Amino acid sequence: MADFLVRMLDRLEALGFRTQKLRWKLYQWEKKREAVRERSTALPSRLQWLTYPHKFCLKCSALNDRNARRCEKCGARLPSALGYKLFRLFGIVTPQGGAPTVVIFMAVMIGLFGLSVLLGGVSTLVGPDFETLLRFGGWMPLMMRDPLQYWRALAFGLYHAGLIHIAFNLFALSQIGPIMENQVGRSRMLVLITTCQLTAAAGSYAWYGLAQGTPEVPTLGASGWIFGLIGFGIAYFHTGGPGMRIYRDALVRWVVYMLVFGFIVPRVNNAAHIGGLVGGLLLGILPEAHPLRNAVLRHFWTVAFWVCLLLWLVTAVFLAHSIAVHPFKELFQ
Repeated sequence: MADFLVRMLDRLEALGFRTQKLRWKLYQWEKKREAVRERSTALPSRLQWLTYPHKFCLKCSALNDRNARRCEKCGARLPSALGYKLFRLFGIVTPQGGAPTVVIFMAVMIGLFGLSVLLGGVSTLVGPDFETLLRFGGWMPLMMRDPLQYWRALAFGLYHAGLIHIAFNLFALSQIGPIMENQVGRSRMLVLITTCQLTAAAGSYAWYGLAQGTPEVPTLGASGWIFGLIGFGIAYFHTGGPGMRIYRDALVRWVVYMLVFGFIVPRVNNAAHIGGLVGGLLLGILPEAHPLRNAVLRHFWTVAFWVCLLLWLVTAVFLAHSIAVHPFKELFQ
């Protein structure tokens, strides 16, 4: 269109007409069109994702229409437009790749908290009562005396004590989780989360159950295994060269800030935080912590993934039973 107009102006000028003003108008029009094109192709910031008319495939990063259900390039299933916008708003889905494991855990955390508010009332937004805490997977060191309560060692990492608690952990996870999952992959991410959650429970049991002799201290929240992700990242990025050490330094600052916050705020279980952190560090310093290079390690991580998945499925069954039946009196008899 612009070329055609330029040719027309050239012909008019050859006939003796003055075209300087028209050429200036055409130039201004072209600049405006360029600006519109740049705005339409630039990736939106946080809140702008709510009105962005496209979505990226999590598998191949191809651009698709907002209403597409499958990727036009690779055929992978796409999330709904609303779900995609919410995930982008949290900073999880990126053009370079998604973080489905993190997304699933965040969805479960939000779902459990929403269900507890629905069943326990608006007061649960401030903090659940003791019955609700136990009903939704809350854990105490004394429960390690009963094998039927072992499932809580994983379950307590999914439920939170109030709106501020879950909002803080969701924010931390949205900033750290996708970075780690894009580095290690979905399967290893599940193994990492599971291991760090268990070491967080072990840290809490060692401090309150054995050292302090106060096994009735209730514990819940995802911050234990989030500390584990940070610990793994510190060890993982430490050997990745100068470029990767920028991430390491940022994660070290996260640890310092969160630990100081944990010591200042009352009733924060820093034993679980430190337990998760240690678990992540140990996984990060294992040989071949970076992308897999041999069949033995591939086999190890595959087996570990299926074991962890089985543990979470068993936990989900017990948690569903607890929410539906909530037999609490038996726990303290």
